[in-house]
Amino acid sequence: MNKTLKLLSCLPLLLFWIAGCAAGGTTPLPDAAHTQAAPGTATTTHTSRPSATATPTATELPATATHTATPRPTRTPIPTRTPPLPLTGSGGGVLAFVRTTDSGWGIHAVNADGSQERRLIYHNQALAYPDWSPSGAAGAPQVIFHKHESDQVWSIYVMDEDGGNERRLSNADAQDAAPVWSPDGSMIAFSRDGDIWLMNADGSDERLLVDDPEYANGVDWSPDGEQIVFESSRDGDSEIYIMDADGTDLKQLTTNEGEDWWPAWSPAGAPGGEQIAFMSDRDGDMEIYVMNTNGRSVRQLTNNKVDDSGPAWSPDGTRIAFSSNRDTGIPFDTEIYIMNADGSDPQRITEKTGMEWGIDWRPVTAQDTDQTETVQFPDLRITILADNYLYDERLALEWGFSALVEYGEHVLLFDTSGPGGTMLQNMALLGIDPASIDTVVISHEHDDHTGGLIPLLEAGAGPTVYLLGSTPDRFKREIAALAELVEVSEPVEIVPGLYTTGEVTANPPVQGLVIRTGSGKVVLTGCAHPGIVRMVRRGQNVVQPGSEGAQPPVALVVGGYHMANDSAEQVQRVIASMRSLGVLKVCPTHCTGDLTIALFEEAFGEDYVRGGAGQVISIP
Repeated sequence: MNKTLKLLSCLPLLLFWIAGCAAGGTTPLPDAAHTQAAPGTATTTHTSRPSATATPTATELPATATHTATPRPTRTPIPTRTPPLPLTGSGGGVLAFVRTTDSGWGIHAVNADGSQERRLIYHNQALAYPDWSPSGAAGAPQVIFHKHESDQVWSIYVMDEDGGNERRLSNADAQDAAPVWSPDGSMIAFSRDGDIWLMNADGSDERLLVDDPEYANGVDWSPDGEQIVFESSRDGDSEIYIMDADGTDLKQLTTNEGEDWWPAWSPAGAPGGEQIAFMSDRDGDMEIYVMNTNGRSVRQLTNNKVDDSGPAWSPDGTRIAFSSNRDTGIPFDTEIYIMNADGSDPQRITEKTGMEWGIDWRPVTAQDTDQTETVQFPDLRITILADNYLYDERLALEWGFSALVEYGEHVLLFDTSGPGGTMLQNMALLGIDPASIDTVVISHEHDDHTGGLIPLLEAGAGPTVYLLGSTPDRFKREIAALAELVEVSEPVEIVPGLYTTGEVTANPPVQGLVIRTGSGKVVLTGCAHPGIVRMVRRGQNVVQPGSEGAQPPVALVVGGYHMANDSAEQVQRVIASMRSLGVLKVCPTHCTGDLTIALFEEAFGEDYVRGGAGQVISIP
């Protein structure tokens, strides 16, 4: 078998099958149905709402916001998109990866905690294997990658960290792939037609390092730049090899009947000492393994019936990112996960449809954490209008959920409870005029969240209604006959600082709200069918930092957590995950379940906020 055919047949997870599909070309799709903007900076005030009866005292987080009522505000159009600010590196750095979909290939970046994901570059030809320039290298951070010019020509490119200033580095009539920077940033190692090559960082002085008799790829450097590890099929299947950086002293590290691919050398100072992570199908499917740099003490880190692939070390060597379809079970529908270096506590950090792979992890930089100014946001007031728990005993009880969101001059209704009319009844008791509502967001199609919408519209309210595009057509037609309808799939910034999460996959799909305040982000969920941790992560991903450059904390998570059937052990794991995500306060209600609510109250103490109809929460 010649090298080209071998290369096409041996790369992990059929990634070069994807490259072959690129030849036909596709038409790019837009980022979303709506453009988005950076959060606004003006602080606004509210006048008081007239009330037929006394309004319950607001729960303050952390201080009381003063509100008064006004007539229905003028609808503000969705602003245009502004350039994103640098990623903050929250969670321990920034990951670059490739996402492939039916529409094309994109290189994306995301903070290690799953927040602030953004696409750096997009193409209808294959892009693959991004690699950050090393910390301390001269100049601003850059990303190298390979791009397909044609079926038989792939070239190495470099771009700035924000995806701009793309330049071609290699120009051979060859398949140049999988580039990786040397630790000092002065050289780039890469694969050319199945051999290992080196070139200077500017693309000059290309030279052959390994003339492999079969196929070599998957290059990585030792932290000191003195050695190179790579994969080669010279013994009949893919194995891991090591050599000096000048191509001498070649040694084979693995020997087994499976395929060993994509070695990644741990960083200097890693707690477990220097190790090499790699992926292998030696147990029947693709798993992540680590071994000492001499090939001894091989340990399996993942063990399941799906494919875990493409390990990438965190800059401090304590964690490993990888690609997996463990949650979907669907081939070529993978997400990015991060686990501890011993394989424990794997956490999913991406939530998009498509194949995500080719990960590289860079450390936090001084630019990431620089804070130059403080952004001010409107005060937020949340009133739970309907719930199956009561806070204000004057109000009616109903299985369902609805909350009024007052954000500066904007009045939004999130979900409309069930069909029994309780929401409108409670609104009347609280002195809330339905005509004051300019926007309605429906989390999902279940009637305990949609039942009050038609009566609200028939009562004379005229809001813009945001529904998931996956909502049944019959219901969409009913709404469209009474109000302006916006169908949502991707996240949308409704007004500056107030977002929908876009569709989060579950049965049924759902969306939540994410709101920026001076105290941090607030996440609202009607019923967290995908899991409350996923909803919080999506909220972190949706909200971009303000001009201060820092990702705000999660000040509050309020709504239905969908955990009524969870065991105490499951709840404790969720509590631990929410703590690790930086959640400061919780307000679990509706479908959360009595046991779960009790455990959250115990765990969060004074940071637990009681839910129920009539609860009013103010956040400055």
